[in-house]
Amino acid sequence: MRNKWMVGLCCALSASLALGQHSEDNEGLNATPEGTDLNGQSGYYNPVNPGSVTAKVYTYTDNGLGFPANPNGGDKFVGGTGPGGSVFVRSQKDITFGDGTGVWRVSFDIAAKFIGNLPAAQNLGSFSTQTFPGDQTFIALARWTDPNTAEKWNCDVVWFNNVNGQLTEIIPDANFQGLAVNHWYRESWTFDLDSHKFLEVSITDLSTGVTHTYEPVDRYLYGGQNGAPAPDGFRYFAGSANPAGNTLAFDNLVIEEVSEGPFCNYTLKKSKGKKCDSCPAKGSNVATEEVCEVVKDCTKKYKETIACPGGGDGKCKLKGKRTSCE
Repeated sequence: MRNKWMVGLCCALSASLALGQHSEDNEGLNATPEGTDLNGQSGYYNPVNPGSVTAKVYTYTDNGLGFPANPNGGDKFVGGTGPGGSVFVRSQKDITFGDGTGVWRVSFDIAAKFIGNLPAAQNLGSFSTQTFPGDQTFIALARWTDPNTAEKWNCDVVWFNNVNGQLTEIIPDANFQGLAVNHWYRESWTFDLDSHKFLEVSITDLSTGVTHTYEPVDRYLYGGQNGAPAPDGFRYFAGSANPAGNTLAFDNLVIEEVSEGPFCNYTLKKSKGKKCDSCPAKGSNVATEEVCEVVKDCTKKYKETIACPGGGDGKCKLKGKRTSCE
């Protein structure tokens, strides 16, 4: 995958609309401050019964889980607290991944916390593509950095090696570890259903706008290098066997087919901040999601207004000139 300066979620999504996409911002769901059952709405169901309770749909305003407003959120989010006693929060939905080929990116906003009596226990919860195992799937796993304190959590993963050996691993980048509780992040997982490999993992702090990216080596979806059928759904999961209290929240899910490029690159000629001191520097490179074969395929001039990378209400007005297709 290419190295790029992140110009924001909207830009990243715009090039993908012509390809396969499934997106949910939860705004069309029934919600209350105390939570309304997700299972039974919009195709969600309980995949394991007994042993499961439904995730719920909450209003951000006065929500019973006490999560703060998501900087990218609307009025509603999905969340759940594991009740313990080997009962878990599970809500699943069946979808198709296009024709089962190509490069796909799974992205979602996530926040975590513990609501109970310490110590907590592993695992905190997860988002997974389904059916797991069996199809080309993986688990985006949330685990406590230290369950005795439940003050920080790690963005971990269950994926596979080339011979389909299951691996539960910490991503070897400190930026994916020691994440704040009661704080919103966005995870993105990019993989190729043809080679069965993971291409890129990223995490964005939604308060600061800062994104960190990791490029895995020889990490696969279920099936390893030989592959398996394409995924056919996804699942929200929260809780541990005991005690009660492991809590996750999700919003703005996007499952999209993406192009691997090459992409248009621009050199910034102007960068002006309004209520923002962290705009990208003049002369820096912007790699957009415009697909190209040669540089002449790219628009001659780049012009974009983005949210301040440092967070807040500020904006950056950017202008650039095309430089390459790579």
